[in-house]
Amino acid sequence: MPDLWFLNDKLRRDFGNMSPAMKKYAIAEVSSTYAPMIPAKKESDRRSIVQEYLSRSEKNYMDKGEQVPGIELDETSPLFGLGALALSGGRKILKNMMENNIPITKVFNKPLNNLLEQIIEHETKLKDIDQLKIIKDQKVKDFISQLRNKIITPEEYQKRYIDLNIENDIWLRHDINKELRELQVQRDILFTPQKNILTSKEQLGKNISDGGTNNKGVFELNNNPNFVAKKSAFGYDNSARLINYQNKISSDRIMKTVQVKNLDNDVYYIQNKASGIPARYLTEKQINDIPFEHYKNFWADIEELKKLKMSVDLSGGRANIFYSPDKGFELIDIGLSGEMPTKEQIKKAWKYIQ
Repeated sequence: MPDLWFLNDKLRRDFGNMSPAMKKYAIAEVSSTYAPMIPAKKESDRRSIVQEYLSRSEKNYMDKGEQVPGIELDETSPLFGLGALALSGGRKILKNMMENNIPITKVFNKPLNNLLEQIIEHETKLKDIDQLKIIKDQKVKDFISQLRNKIITPEEYQKRYIDLNIENDIWLRHDINKELRELQVQRDILFTPQKNILTSKEQLGKNISDGGTNNKGVFELNNNPNFVAKKSAFGYDNSARLINYQNKISSDRIMKTVQVKNLDNDVYYIQNKASGIPARYLTEKQINDIPFEHYKNFWADIEELKKLKMSVDLSGGRANIFYSPDKGFELIDIGLSGEMPTKEQIKKAWKYIQ
């Protein structure tokens, strides 16, 4: 039997308590994540090896003293090590760690393991709810059949349907899924180097937000005029992942996220502050005075964002673009989802762009 030393004992011990659906998921994830390290060419053979290995007894495992060479495992923490990573989007974590030159031993730290444990717990709950939905859907079909065949009355059908509490399952799944998305975001940014600018709400100054629906306010910082703090309306949403791009964006005309800070359960994104004014306030004379070089730089910034698979948001009209006579056009509220608008779409939304 091959020695899959990179899987930890806690994962194997929990494997015995997983539901059949979760076991199948765990085997598939481990097999896929560590395919190069499992001595088998076929995916089915790799899964068989993983299943057999995960099914070994805890005593046999501990007696052999198997552990990752050169790494001291923290036995007191919850799910720890690479095995947990395989079940919790570990490929993203490892990629982010490599990009930021973070030692692989950091995968054994307690904050990460707490996150991984919660992620696996939420994923398991969602799978259980989905399995329960299949059962309840079949029951509803049975009730309808019994109603049509006059085995039960309409009143009995209604009572049985209400007793299934299907609506509650829908809301429960929604809440668990929302929590899971926030946990996944926290996992993906955990090891990303950040600036330490915002440490207290007392630093928050004037709210300079334009009242957009995607935030709860954009605040000046009393102690640092070069940055703003954007309060998230949705906790740790996808925008928090912008922190992973701070060193990938080269243009200083694209406002970067340099810190993600949770203060009293309010999540703030600390971003560079645009030095210009909202482009919507430009007068006709100011627009006529814009040099060609500024337009050239603007389209170069758009191309850079496209290469990074990022985008600008046109839904806010001209609110997401600023203009400075010194720097030219500055872009804020960069997005990670959706395609970059075409040149024609950008010109139509921002009519002063040539």
